[in-house]
Amino acid sequence: MRRLPGAREDRGCVDDADLRRRISLGIEPQRQAMSHHAIDITMIDLLRVGGVTQWMKVAGMAEAFNKPVASHLLPEIHVHLVAAVPNGLVVEYMPWTWRLFDNPPMPVNGEMTVPTGPGLGLKFAPDLFDKYGVG
Repeated sequence: MRRLPGAREDRGCVDDADLRRRISLGIEPQRQAMSHHAIDITMIDLLRVGGVTQWMKVAGMAEAFNKPVASHLLPEIHVHLVAAVPNGLVVEYMPWTWRLFDNPPMPVNGEMTVPTGPGLGLKFAPDLFDKYGVG
């Protein structure tokens, strides 16, 4: 089997630096990782892959390779995306952005519920711009 550049010999796993590049970039690095069997789970970052459309393309490609997908950061939005694909596995939850929103989805017993409001079902916190605004 041809190894992906930067991959270790054990199961073709990529090293940490290579893994960070694959999370950070878009469709082509993800395709390379999948086609070389360098990953078991495809982690997709909405902000770095190029938005919702690109995220969904990578998730569809992962499905074609029979790989589950996980999100990377921003769980308030990723909860929608992971729920929308048949190979969605897990929403990575890091409590860094929840203060930006009024009543954001939060994990309860290890599960998150997809908001049902319009759009993403999110509203900015009422004091957000007073607290963090510039000018």
